[in-house]
Amino acid sequence: MKEENKVVEQIAPNPFNSYTQIYSTIAVRNYNLFDMKGRKIGSQQTNSKNFVLDRKELLPGIYFLELIFDNKQIFEKIIVK
Repeated sequence: MKEENKVVEQIAPNPFNSYTQIYSTIAVRNYNLFDMKGRKIGSQQTNSKNFVLDRKELLPGIYFLELIFDNKQIFEKIIVK
């Protein structure tokens, strides 16, 4: 991916135990969190370039984070230890 088109700068730490931080170049309007079976298990409005995703009740495993921006959406894989 070309650097000028990169929206998500970093998701760290990933894998994570208690929380991870998402850093983007443009504001994330909201996000949805899905398990490996495609079930939506969480969502939140953020309106921020940087935010924290807390593990809360998530079991260890792989999840997909849908980040929704004004003009696009992307999916990122996150791993809970």
